[in-house]
Amino acid sequence: MAMFFIVLFIWFIVAFCGVFHKFGIGWWKGLIPFYNVGLLFKYITGTVKTVWALIGVFAIDFVYGCLGVMYPKALITNIILYVTRFLVLVVYGYIAYKIGEAFEKNGKRLEKYSIWLMLFPDITMSILAFGSAKYVGINNVTWKYEKNTKEINRETQNQDSNISNEFDYFEQAQNEYDFKTKR
Repeated sequence: MAMFFIVLFIWFIVAFCGVFHKFGIGWWKGLIPFYNVGLLFKYITGTVKTVWALIGVFAIDFVYGCLGVMYPKALITNIILYVTRFLVLVVYGYIAYKIGEAFEKNGKRLEKYSIWLMLFPDITMSILAFGSAKYVGINNVTWKYEKNTKEINRETQNQDSNISNEFDYFEQAQNEYDFKTKR
């Protein structure tokens, strides 16, 4: 039985690294603990700030889990423990939804994969990593990229018009010089 879970863990790690490869970054970054979670959040939500919410929920869950073991009959500890466990499920669902939203297959976003990702993460991550789904990013990141591209194009057009204006000025000065020398 332990061998089955070891194989399942290795399978998930390989699929996780495949998803990082689809992000367009090194697959090996999926192997580095904590850093891989930060990168995952950066690529599926556009910011790393949501990682702090995840760390906070898990820290509270851990602390009250330990207190629940030490004081099993304390009502407030058990209530807080159940609330944090619920928050862990909510955060896990949010992560699954954002992963599905960041990938596209046949021109459609994969939000439906969120439920499958929550229930069967190994299989679904393998489908995302090694299937025909492609990473398309999220709307905010894409919008920022398009905005920056438009600004760069606008600056390039301004530079081109400045160059052509300078060329026109140079040509006009050359014509005036030729006109004066021919007299």
